[in-house]
Amino acid sequence: MTSDRADERPAAQGGASVIDTVVALADQDLTLTERQKMLVLAALESDEALADEFGATGESSLADEPATTVGTETETEPVGAFLTSITVSGFRGIGAEARLDLVPGPGLTVVAGRNGSGKSSFSEALEFALTGESYRWKGKKPFWTNSWRNLHHVQSTSVRIGLAEEGYGRTEIGVEWADDGGLDDGKVWTQRHGKPRTSGVGALGWREALELYRPILSYDELSQRLEGTQTDLYRSLESILGLDQIADGITRLNTQVKHLKVASDDASAAKSALKGRLENVDDDRARNVTVQLGKQKPDLELVTSIALGTVAADGIGEKLRALSEMTMPDRQAVEAASDELLKAVQQLAELANEASTHAEARSRMLEMALQFHSQHGDQACPVCSGNVLDDEWHQRAQADVATGRATVATLRSARDDLAVRRTAARGLIAAPELPAPDDLELTTLGEARIALKVWRDAPDADTELARHLATNIATVVDVVTRLRDEAAAKLSERDDSWREVAADVLEWVKLRRTADASSEDLRDAKASHTWLKANAEKLRNQRLEPLAEKAKWIWSHLRKESNIDLDAITLSGQRNRGTVNLAARVDGEPTAGLPVMSQGELNAIAMALFLPRAAMPASPLRFVVLDDPVQAMDPAKVDGLTEVLVEYAKDRQVIVFSHDDRLTESVRRTAPEARIVQVERGVDSKVQVVACQSPARRYIADVRELLADENVPQAVIDKAVPGYVRLAVEAAAHEVHFARQLIGGTSRHDVESAWDAARTTSNRIALALFGDPTSNLGRWQSAVHRSRTLGICRKGVHEGLTGSAAGAVDDLRRTVDDILAQRK
Repeated sequence: MTSDRADERPAAQGGASVIDTVVALADQDLTLTERQKMLVLAALESDEALADEFGATGESSLADEPATTVGTETETEPVGAFLTSITVSGFRGIGAEARLDLVPGPGLTVVAGRNGSGKSSFSEALEFALTGESYRWKGKKPFWTNSWRNLHHVQSTSVRIGLAEEGYGRTEIGVEWADDGGLDDGKVWTQRHGKPRTSGVGALGWREALELYRPILSYDELSQRLEGTQTDLYRSLESILGLDQIADGITRLNTQVKHLKVASDDASAAKSALKGRLENVDDDRARNVTVQLGKQKPDLELVTSIALGTVAADGIGEKLRALSEMTMPDRQAVEAASDELLKAVQQLAELANEASTHAEARSRMLEMALQFHSQHGDQACPVCSGNVLDDEWHQRAQADVATGRATVATLRSARDDLAVRRTAARGLIAAPELPAPDDLELTTLGEARIALKVWRDAPDADTELARHLATNIATVVDVVTRLRDEAAAKLSERDDSWREVAADVLEWVKLRRTADASSEDLRDAKASHTWLKANAEKLRNQRLEPLAEKAKWIWSHLRKESNIDLDAITLSGQRNRGTVNLAARVDGEPTAGLPVMSQGELNAIAMALFLPRAAMPASPLRFVVLDDPVQAMDPAKVDGLTEVLVEYAKDRQVIVFSHDDRLTESVRRTAPEARIVQVERGVDSKVQVVACQSPARRYIADVRELLADENVPQAVIDKAVPGYVRLAVEAAAHEVHFARQLIGGTSRHDVESAWDAARTTSNRIALALFGDPTSNLGRWQSAVHRSRTLGICRKGVHEGLTGSAAGAVDDLRRTVDDILAQRK
């Protein structure tokens, strides 16, 4: 293909991941908060990442994917790898061991052979070793899968895949079957050079890459991709583009919304049920809780207090509680107080006669006279004027006062005792005011109100008070006791009824608190889910656009002599109802593409859609294998396919298995840098692989054709032959350099950089043979044919051929053979 054609091809999709695409779109949306953006990104990553973003803990709900091989696999970070060989024994159409050697590194290899030659068995063996299945057998009856073992070689059935891994070098994948084993009983292993074997292919880390960037595409797959349902096609593209990550993110966020909404839904359901129940409860607490239920932000602390009874929210209940806890004086204490009051009254009555009263007055008078005498001295009595108040009188008066004081003290003590008894008795008649009977509907309340009123209406006189206490205490104690018991019973009944409702109230409070705690998470989850779902189609088509451009470029080459132009490829719908829209024009008229395409055109558009995935930079699979892609293609499309394959072979190892000579002829004619090998099958399924053409030998063949043409002037031959010699030598050096370095584990970037840095043919030969472009080739050039060949490469390209053209070609052949012999 010319450089102009190369420029037509859209640049390969960059390294932008789905995450990068989403971040760019989300940053443009000012309605999303930073946390909501983080939730979107976490949902795209994994269940664990989303749980961490919500602050959750626990195990992931993602189930471990089943291992594809016997034993435990450990997935590692993948590195780039090329194929070096496929060796098959006793599998499908291959009997005794046959080996297909491949040159690692970018380039096109055509494996040709007639139908039944065994060439597709190599492809199927590769596919089975890598994936554990074959697309060709999918959905087929057991007849297909039961015929996997070769009839002519039922022992030592095995597959070996040689790889050149960046950083590791030689690596081999093997599948081995016991003689009596079934297809799924094969033991799969991987072995890196110098390392022990590991079970399965997990050590390569290719599980995800094989799904997203499927490198093996057969005719069966091509023909079925577009003949299946739109949903199947949609899902295929979804996986290739990483769009399943968006679908998974939507699913994760939707699951999280449902999970978070459970608390809100449970609280709402509990609220509705509680409202209905509270309507049937005649209780102020129920009414107060109902008020809170009607608020957008209820006071949950208050509701909890009401439910637990720590707040006086029910007036009737408090009255009942007060009545149930009402106390009255002890009957025996009241009767004792009554007796003591009567005794005090009687004692005072006995002491308080006329003589005692006179003695008390005379004693007071004498005390005053004694005080007067003490202050004013001897003199006539100021009261009677008959006696003289002198010392003698003073002594007599003091003796009389002492005698009177004893009598007076006894009288005063009796009075004080009576006062104490009276106060104590009065204190016993205190009783609370009772509520009106209608408030509480207690049968004993009215009787108690009357009895307590009588009790409180005690007489003032001491004797009547004592009799009042003694007479009424029994009645009061009886009626109050009955009232307390009735109030306590009713209160207990009311509390028992409320306790059942209170449990529901507390449960609703718990649910509401849980809902409130997750309300912010729920809001953010809803917003993130809504945004991702609303932008999914835009994201899908943004991701699809680079692939669509490459598909259109491929179609432009494969559509030769077709009147169908491909305008646009878009995705719409969702995972379970997705649609791939191919907008096309037939002779300029717009139409849907798929319905108007022939089988060959359908295969071509399938190729256009699915070939670009293998070239995505993120893929560690540096190879793409096509099995019989030419079927149903007309000759013009075959040439277009060759152009596409050559272009993709610039940075991928492209291997095409084909029984159609048209592809081989097209490659020979237009792609001298391609390699062609022939697969031939003999008796008893003995398969041989014959190298027909390598790039270097193709140049030799071309120059021989030039020399065989008698019409070509000698001057043209002298000018052209040196160019072919140089191309052949450098092609051989290129093949050796790439093979040796890639097999040795050097990264592809370093291999290509070293080649580009070696400017001269001598440098490139030195690089290929010795790994150093500055190495001296003197000893290697000591062979005459090599020296003459290098001389033509150095001077002949500029000055023209000076010797025999036939001799130059013979020297070239031997030199190329020498160089290619150093490949392994």
